[in-house]
Amino acid sequence: MKISKFIDSTKSQINELLSKFGYEIKLNNKKKSFNLVFNSLIKEKKINLVLDIGANEGSFISYLLKNNYKEKIIAFEPLLKVYQKLSEKFHKYPNIILENCAVGNINLENIEINISKNLVSSSVLNICPSHLNSEPDSTYTGSQKTKLITINDYAKKNNIIFKKQNTLIKIDTQGFEYEVLLGCMDISNNVSLINIELSLIKLYENQKLMHEIMKILYDNNFVMYHFSPVFRNLDNGQVLQVDGLFVNTKKQTLI
Repeated sequence: MKISKFIDSTKSQINELLSKFGYEIKLNNKKKSFNLVFNSLIKEKKINLVLDIGANEGSFISYLLKNNYKEKIIAFEPLLKVYQKLSEKFHKYPNIILENCAVGNINLENIEINISKNLVSSSVLNICPSHLNSEPDSTYTGSQKTKLITINDYAKKNNIIFKKQNTLIKIDTQGFEYEVLLGCMDISNNVSLINIELSLIKLYENQKLMHEIMKILYDNNFVMYHFSPVFRNLDNGQVLQVDGLFVNTKKQTLI
């Protein structure tokens, strides 16, 4: 499939979902890349606190550092071996706090997380054939126990006052994004930006899809600002997941 046809197909699929909310995305010659828009928003919103939920091996943290972000980062990674790699990689950065736990909508001392061969597809949910067919290395090879927390309770226990921050929350939790959002609702009014992975089809059992996650975001004053396809079926070009960038229309930027 030619890239132009792929872009048109992607635009059509996303617009079909956005039309339910009264929005349409139009591309023009002045379009900017997702990363360019993302970097611009971080500066415009004066982001000084980032919650990286589903940090994996730290690619998002590395991206922020590469783009001269020097403010506070709190990263959450449930897989112990991956967390240990994160610690080795970022232990010299005083602005980075690393937490070895999963994030969701309830607090549990132990929850089982499935470990995928490629690590990045690891999830507390069972994986679907649609995911395995598009990425064979996402197959599960084991599991481990980890702690599950909510951001609401984490903020209280660590005395994080979000109304005094300009906060970005990045969520990439392999089908568990909806639950993470539910566990953030107490502080969502004081969050400036949310960067979240959205699935267009079921890739994990019992996961919520893009339109369901967008509804809870729109109901809480977040509107989609930009999106970028991140996972697709390479055989037929079908878009499976996108990264969505959402802006809180009610949050004032603190100077």
